[in-house]
Amino acid sequence: MRHVALAVIAVLAVAIGWWTLRAPTSPEMTMQLTPINGAAWAKYRAAAIGRTAPSGPLAEKTVAASAQVNALEARLGRAALKSPDYHRAVKRFRAAARAWIELEGPEAYVALGRHQGIALWSSLPAVLAAARTAGVAPGVIIETAASPPGVVEYIALGGGFLRFAESGGFIKGARRVDGMAALAQGLFMDHWLAPMRAETAVDGQLLPDERRWLHQWRVEYQRGGDADRKLSAIAALSRGASYPADHNAGVVLFRAGRYAEAAARFEMSAHGDAAALAAMARTASEGADELR
Repeated sequence: MRHVALAVIAVLAVAIGWWTLRAPTSPEMTMQLTPINGAAWAKYRAAAIGRTAPSGPLAEKTVAASAQVNALEARLGRAALKSPDYHRAVKRFRAAARAWIELEGPEAYVALGRHQGIALWSSLPAVLAAARTAGVAPGVIIETAASPPGVVEYIALGGGFLRFAESGGFIKGARRVDGMAALAQGLFMDHWLAPMRAETAVDGQLLPDERRWLHQWRVEYQRGGDADRKLSAIAALSRGASYPADHNAGVVLFRAGRYAEAAARFEMSAHGDAAALAAMARTASEGADELR
């Protein structure tokens, strides 16, 4: 069976598209990055690969529908959102996935997602190499109709993901950032589940590592994004091992223009620049008050 395409990312583009994840940042307000647990990722990956991916006629139908969605997204980019062909393809994917879940259950859908996230990550080196050889940006190589086999494989899996991957921290200089594999998987699983959440209980199937990887990416690497969503992710991260919650929350709040709240969090932080950052936030808060 061919790899199930990353159609969920394309589906979600309608609501939160990769291209919306942009925001200016203040160099003085830098997130404190935390280690990515490579041992946990290696164990997770081995366990997922060691299990046969769910298959069958409906799963294969979902594969085909997903590939069609991703091909359109790769070729059209943002214009896909205005394309009737794209929206029809998304509808076909949802119908196929719904029928498959009704037959196999949410467990199979989530298990398949784990295989597909790993497959997407594995497909990146070939498409990035093709972009370097062609002397074009990764987001450009996927728009070409006559693409090398490695690019074709990626398109079926990832659609327009490469247009977002650099700003998301997953590629740098047209090369995959290998240490980001776990966070890519956490993000993939969130996108994989999102279109079916309203129809069936899929979130209960997520593993703790998958949740943590998603939260870590959302806080430390995502550009833009909803501040309250990031704060919820910080709260979840702080329930586990030691996490610089106050500092990172202060950065989130400052970037969102919530300066007084940011100052309060910096004042509770153990970060070396906490006092200076708190003072900066208080000054910004006073300036904002004067403009009201």
